[in-house]
Amino acid sequence: MNGSEDFSDAASAQQGFDPSDRSSLVAVYSHYDAVMAEVLRLALGEQGIPAYVDNQRQAGLTGVLMVRIYVRGQDANRARQILGEHDATSQ
Repeated sequence: MNGSEDFSDAASAQQGFDPSDRSSLVAVYSHYDAVMAEVLRLALGEQGIPAYVDNQRQAGLTGVLMVRIYVRGQDANRARQILGEHDATSQ
Protein backbone atom coordinates (compact mmCIF):
# COMPACT_ATOMS: atom_id res chain seq x y z
CA MET A 1 0.00 0.00 0.00
CA ASN A 2 1.30 3.40 -0.86
CA GLY A 3 -0.23 5.56 1.85
CA SER A 4 -2.85 7.15 -0.42
CA GLU A 5 -5.48 4.62 0.62
CA ASP A 6 -8.30 6.00 2.73
CA PHE A 7 -7.70 4.14 5.97
CA SER A 8 -9.23 5.57 9.09
CA ASP A 9 -7.97 4.25 12.39
CA ALA A 10 -11.49 4.12 13.82
CA ALA A 11 -12.91 2.34 10.77
CA SER A 12 -10.00 -0.11 10.71
CA ALA A 13 -10.38 -0.93 14.39
CA GLN A 14 -14.12 -1.36 13.91
CA GLN A 15 -13.47 -3.95 11.19
CA GLY A 16 -11.17 -6.04 13.39
CA PHE A 17 -7.86 -4.65 12.17
CA ASP A 18 -5.01 -3.25 14.20
CA PRO A 19 -4.67 0.24 12.67
CA SER A 20 -0.99 0.35 13.60
CA ASP A 21 -0.22 -2.78 11.55
CA ARG A 22 -1.59 -2.06 8.08
CA SER A 23 1.32 -3.95 6.55
CA SER A 24 -0.48 -7.19 7.38
CA LEU A 25 -3.46 -6.28 5.16
CA VAL A 26 -3.79 -7.77 1.69
CA ALA A 27 -5.95 -6.45 -1.15
CA VAL A 28 -8.25 -9.22 -2.38
CA TYR A 29 -10.65 -7.26 -4.61
CA SER A 30 -10.52 -4.08 -6.65
CA HIS A 31 -13.17 -2.47 -8.80
CA TYR A 32 -14.82 0.86 -9.54
CA ASP A 33 -18.16 -0.17 -7.98
CA ALA A 34 -18.11 0.93 -4.32
CA VAL A 35 -21.58 -0.51 -3.69
CA MET A 36 -20.53 -3.98 -4.87
CA ALA A 37 -17.39 -3.76 -2.76
CA GLU A 38 -19.54 -3.06 0.31
CA VAL A 39 -21.81 -6.01 -0.50
CA LEU A 40 -18.75 -8.25 -0.79
CA ARG A 41 -17.29 -6.86 2.46
CA LEU A 42 -20.51 -7.83 4.22
CA ALA A 43 -20.41 -11.30 2.63
CA LEU A 44 -16.87 -11.79 3.94
CA GLY A 45 -17.96 -10.62 7.39
CA GLU A 46 -20.76 -13.19 7.40
CA GLN A 47 -18.08 -15.84 6.86
CA GLY A 48 -16.05 -14.54 9.80
CA ILE A 49 -13.50 -12.60 7.75
CA PRO A 50 -13.17 -8.96 8.79
CA ALA A 51 -12.63 -6.78 5.72
CA TYR A 52 -12.02 -3.11 5.02
CA VAL A 53 -13.03 -1.18 1.88
CA ASP A 54 -10.88 1.82 1.01
CA ASN A 55 -11.96 4.89 -1.00
CA GLN A 56 -15.58 4.61 0.08
CA ARG A 57 -15.95 8.38 0.32
CA GLN A 58 -16.21 9.06 -3.39
CA ALA A 59 -18.96 11.68 -3.41
CA GLY A 60 -19.43 12.79 -7.04
CA LEU A 61 -16.60 10.54 -8.23
CA THR A 62 -18.45 7.26 -7.81
CA GLY A 63 -17.31 4.89 -10.51
CA VAL A 64 -14.18 6.92 -11.18
CA LEU A 65 -12.02 5.97 -8.21
CA MET A 66 -10.87 2.39 -7.67
CA VAL A 67 -12.04 0.77 -4.44
CA ARG A 68 -10.26 -2.17 -2.83
CA ILE A 69 -11.20 -4.72 -0.22
CA TYR A 70 -8.44 -5.54 2.26
CA VAL A 71 -8.30 -8.50 4.65
CA ARG A 72 -5.69 -9.81 7.06
CA GLY A 73 -2.98 -11.82 5.34
CA GLN A 74 -4.05 -15.03 7.08
CA ASP A 75 -7.57 -14.62 5.63
CA ALA A 76 -6.55 -13.74 2.05
CA ASN A 77 -6.83 -17.18 0.42
CA ARG A 78 -10.18 -17.94 2.02
CA ALA A 79 -11.46 -14.46 1.16
CA ARG A 80 -10.49 -14.89 -2.50
CA GLN A 81 -12.28 -18.24 -2.56
CA ILE A 82 -15.45 -16.71 -1.09
CA LEU A 83 -15.29 -13.75 -3.49
CA GLY A 84 -14.83 -16.15 -6.41
CA GLU A 85 -17.85 -18.16 -5.34
CA HIS A 86 -19.89 -14.97 -4.94
CA ASP A 87 -18.82 -13.83 -8.41
CA ALA A 88 -19.79 -17.19 -9.93
CA THR A 89 -23.27 -17.11 -8.37
CA SER A 90 -23.94 -13.49 -9.37
CA GLN A 91 -23.41 -14.05 -13.10
